[in-house]
Amino acid sequence: MNISKYAGIFIIIFFILCFLTNSASAEQIKLKLFENKDSHPSQMFQDQFGQTGESGIGIKLMGGGFYLMDNIFNDHVQGLNDLNEDRPGLDVISQFKPILIGMDFSGEIIIDFTPNFGIGIGAGYISAGKQVTSELEFGADSSELTAGPMFSAIPLTFSLYIGMPFGDSFKVVLEGGGGYYLGTVEWEYSTEWTTGYQYRETWSSKSNTLGYHGGINLEFNFTQKSAFVLRIRGRTAKLADLRGDLEYETLLGSYVIEEANLWFGVWEDDITQKEYPSIGLWKAGAPSQTVGGRYKNMQDTAVSIGGIIFQAGIKITF
Repeated sequence: MNISKYAGIFIIIFFILCFLTNSASAEQIKLKLFENKDSHPSQMFQDQFGQTGESGIGIKLMGGGFYLMDNIFNDHVQGLNDLNEDRPGLDVISQFKPILIGMDFSGEIIIDFTPNFGIGIGAGYISAGKQVTSELEFGADSSELTAGPMFSAIPLTFSLYIGMPFGDSFKVVLEGGGGYYLGTVEWEYSTEWTTGYQYRETWSSKSNTLGYHGGINLEFNFTQKSAFVLRIRGRTAKLADLRGDLEYETLLGSYVIEEANLWFGVWEDDITQKEYPSIGLWKAGAPSQTVGGRYKNMQDTAVSIGGIIFQAGIKITF
């Protein structure tokens, strides 16, 4: 199931739950208005701004997506797009498209020490990536280039939650915390020309890292023990020390470079006399000169899995 299908499911669930929530909220508001007529002013203040829900243990299940930020694979494929556009005699039929959206699912055990203060201990799954293509023509020869960046992670998170209730049916909850991310980064690239030239490379690496997050949750209570939750969260985390076996195939055969590092810098092209952002995979430092140009300012790099997260889900207190 692709990301658009996930988005469609969440949109449908969102509108159904919003309808149910609004119906319940309207009845609660009517009852609150009648109750407040005979209430003492201090009691009214407590009703409107006091604690809602109950302390206890619960679960929160969330799903949605996140907007990628500061991604070196997007910089690399954009560099390839610009290089192909600048080379004389080369016609670009289609370009590589950047990866902008990833999937983000999570589950938490919530421990509420008070109705408006608690912690969450959770785990989840993050994934982003796809195969993108570019079509080129050079005279009577044509080619399809395919790039397949992919990264994923299993986050183990700890969060603090502080709630600010607005009546009995709605609460704004601030959150902040950290996590340990068990990550994987993969790269695949291939090109095939009609004249017969072929090249394909695949590479993957494991990496674990610490990350941090913070955000806002909007909780719409169905009952005293259940709520529909909308979340906006920011996350910062980078998978570093990336090295793995690089396998590549040409017309001359197959080869393996063990423990190749992921590097990032610029490619200076001999034909266009321009520089383009580029990744590289080598066991040692970048070669100073290769066929057609040279790599410059290449550094051992990291892949960001940070971004702005948008999720919807449910919270149930036992």
